Amino acid sequence: MTVERIIKEWLEANGYDGLCCEQCGCDKDDLAPCGYLGCDCGPAIKRKATADDIDDSADFEIGDEIYRPQEEREVNDERHNKNMAGDERG
Repeated sequence: MTVERIIKEWLEANGYDGLCCEQCGCDKDDLAPCGYLGCDCGPAIKRKATADDIDDSADFEIGDEIYRPQEEREVNDERHNKNMAGDERG
């Protein structure tokens, strides 16, 4: 088993979409395309960029998919809410 496989399995088990750091973000199915998988990388959720995400250093635009850190508790709450919504539908 590789480090990338261990990370991917952990991300999936905990409801994350990928990794991110201050410079970049990546999907759990394509970890570290930048060539760097290090201590600066942390679990992240993929979402659409908003105006609040844009600054002078941003290399993306409003509406682009980006990866941003999110607390584990928030992720698990979101996953729970999605599961509950699915149960209500029948």
